Amino acid sequence: MNIINLIILFIAGAFSTLYYIITTARKSFVTEQESKYDFDETVERVKKVINDSNGWVLPIPSWQFSQAMEKKGKAFRGIERLDILFICNAEYAQEMVSNRPSMAALMPCGWAIYQKNGKVFLGALNVKLLSMPFSGLEKEIFKKVEKDVVKMQKSIVD
Repeated sequence: MNIINLIILFIAGAFSTLYYIITTARKSFVTEQESKYDFDETVERVKKVINDSNGWVLPIPSWQFSQAMEKKGKAFRGIERLDILFICNAEYAQEMVSNRPSMAALMPCGWAIYQKNGKVFLGALNVKLLSMPFSGLEKEIFKKVEKDVVKMQKSIVD
């Protein structure tokens, strides 16, 4: 095999790997967990778990996103209800924003509670995946957030 063939094989392998990483990341960037509870109970469970978790709060009232879109004549197809709850940990936010103010663009975290085909789901950003390009203090804070979020989400849907 000559050098040109090796270079072509290497480039093809690199592009295939990159394509796989990108398509996998797209599917994993947002998590979706089915709740065994009805819509209203799931929303109430989220509120309770957040308020009972050390340092976590709901700084903004929940947003009935599906109702807002219906009022605009743009109802979501296949989605019966969709609320977004915004969660934040003041301690983590203070550390993150004091260190790098532009990180405020990621705060507060939005969690979507939605109902489709009669089933209720909790959707959220995959904090572990989101943290991958960061290092230093940002990475440390994301690790704390991920640990808390996984624990809270498990107690909500289980």
